[in-house]
Amino acid sequence: MNIPKEFKYSKDPYGEGWIAKIEIIDSAELAELLDSEIYEQFVAEGGH
Repeated sequence: MNIPKEFKYSKDPYGEGWIAKIEIIDSAELAELLDSEIYEQFVAEGGH
């Protein structure tokens, strides 16, 4: 990926730092997504 160094993804990842736009086709799958706190716990317990 050719992203400029001044891009805001590292400074504001939950605000203006988005690098992708996702289109939701099946909204039922949203229930399977993890928020940042749950993901951090998952990783700490040996996930990924």
